[in-house]
Amino acid sequence: MSIKRRTAVVVLFVFFLLLASVSTVAAASAPPMQWQKTFSGNAWADASDAIQTIDGGYFIVGYTNSSNPGTNDLYFLKTDENGNKLWDLTINATGGEFYRSVLQTRDGGYTVSLYRNATSTVGHDVWIIRVKTDLVTSTATSNVTRQEGYTPVIEWTRLFKSIDADGNFIIRPREDGYMLLSEINSTMLLFKLTTDGNPLWQKNYSVGNQTLIRSYRLTEDDGVLIGAYNNSSGENDLAALKLKSIESLLNSSDNATQNLELEWQSNYGRPGYFLQAAKLATESYFLSGDANRTGNGSQMYILKTDLNGNALWENGYGDHEDQFRAVYTTNDNGFLVTSYRGTDLYLIKTDGNGTALWNNAYGGQNVNLRYVQENPDGSFYLAGNANQDPNKMADYYLQKIDANGTSLWGQAYGSNQDDKLETFVNSNDGGVLLVGHSAYAGGDSSAIYLVKVGPEQPSQGLLGSFLSFLSNRTPIAIAAVVIVAAVVIYGAWRYMR
Repeated sequence: MSIKRRTAVVVLFVFFLLLASVSTVAAASAPPMQWQKTFSGNAWADASDAIQTIDGGYFIVGYTNSSNPGTNDLYFLKTDENGNKLWDLTINATGGEFYRSVLQTRDGGYTVSLYRNATSTVGHDVWIIRVKTDLVTSTATSNVTRQEGYTPVIEWTRLFKSIDADGNFIIRPREDGYMLLSEINSTMLLFKLTTDGNPLWQKNYSVGNQTLIRSYRLTEDDGVLIGAYNNSSGENDLAALKLKSIESLLNSSDNATQNLELEWQSNYGRPGYFLQAAKLATESYFLSGDANRTGNGSQMYILKTDLNGNALWENGYGDHEDQFRAVYTTNDNGFLVTSYRGTDLYLIKTDGNGTALWNNAYGGQNVNLRYVQENPDGSFYLAGNANQDPNKMADYYLQKIDANGTSLWGQAYGSNQDDKLETFVNSNDGGVLLVGHSAYAGGDSSAIYLVKVGPEQPSQGLLGSFLSFLSNRTPIAIAAVVIVAAVVIYGAWRYMR
């Protein structure tokens, strides 16, 4: 082959390599908005949480003052998979309720739990609301029954007075009713509830006058892991307790006074407090918290133990400038430590031994990220709000980073109003539902605002990605690309003659 032809081949190869890189960038761009919906009471409405339902739609829990201006009533909203309202329900409230969780049961109903300041003595009251949906008509598509024609009915409500210290109770549905786990005055309370929410029995476990419960979690073996501190030495020493399986108790209707059994208890001999406690898939537990260990401020720490509570290792992360938020376990049996540094969201990813693999800051002056969620492939979604245009109000913001913490894309989604994100839900189709509210008239009124972001499109190869790249460009830009390509190819052809 002549030098001219070799040169022309190299030129064409470099040109198509550039096209490939451009099309690859296009393929990795943020997914588009599929739809957006607003739902409002007469003056004000906001959303707190959402779940995707068994029929592919969404159930949103929020608040509204539509029926009683000046008081925030509860507002439940059910949509189909395209965000169209199927039904809504307003429940009168005092205005002092704080949402805790929502569960959809197998019969298609919903159990919503809240807490509020105690109406008597101390602590918090726990309020459970059961919503039943009566089927009027139904259609089935791909073996999925759509909730068209459902009429919501409040089946029952139950109020448990002064049973919780911090609003950190746990409720779980069962075939024969519900389990309710709470804590007051360093005593664990276990309730077995019937299907209509009435208590069948209650059993208690006291950790003692010198031990203060800070957090508790159900474990995979149906026990309870408690993070606490013990004051037996005169100082607040970190401690953990493990209660044995409560499944045998829940399977029994025996009303005899029987305490939950203690499996083990460990003191770790230093000041601090626990934020989280949970069982790991690797036959061990992890405890995390914020502890002053050096006298130079607080650090987030992770303490890993064996199944008997014996410490295996402990590592600290960050410094006194961090405002710690949470520690998440990741799909690779590692950890993700999250905190704030000024306006930045700061993430530290570790392996299973607590060794930091990477640490990065995200967000900044015009982007405020508040939520983190891991995807099945090890990547992460970061979500919050952005105000990137000084002439525009805030939008929802979604960012994706890979398993190494590298940002893949970030995108603002929003209306022409001031949008505030409250939560987001991964949908079954691989997309994301962003949930919050849009404020109108300077914040005097607002509406629940839903934004459905579509799934990311897989790479279609060089040609498909290039065509996708062209489809998102203006006619002038497309003409310019075509003209440049024609000139390069013609020049190479002329040069080879």
